[in-house]
Amino acid sequence: MDAKGKISIVFAVATLALVAGAIFTVMHWPFATELLIGGYVLEILALIIYQMSKRKLGKQEVAKENMRMMTWKKYLNLALGFAALLVITGATFKVMHWPYASELLISGQMLGGLGLIAWFVNDKRCKTLKNSEYL
Repeated sequence: MDAKGKISIVFAVATLALVAGAIFTVMHWPFATELLIGGYVLEILALIIYQMSKRKLGKQEVAKENMRMMTWKKYLNLALGFAALLVITGATFKVMHWPYASELLISGQMLGGLGLIAWFVNDKRCKTLKNSEYL
């Protein structure tokens, strides 16, 4: 089994833990918090591993500017994934009535908004460079 298959299995287990934790929370059954936290930890690990192994930089014929843009997009993907994680965690904190839920939601949405703005600006610049005669 390749790395993508293993990451997919970890995502599936994490999603199952999150769904089971949500059901346990609604039904007021024990171990709901443990399932939610375990699911989030697995999601974080799977997202980090996926983002780090997503793209191997390196064909020799790729220009330096093109490689820099790919690295920039890799970090943007990581930032947007972290923003989504903050929003999802904040929503769970809000449902569970835990402290700092609003702060997590606001920081995740702000990070996501800034990341999307940077993504669109960088994407427009990439398209402009691809259409130029220098590459």
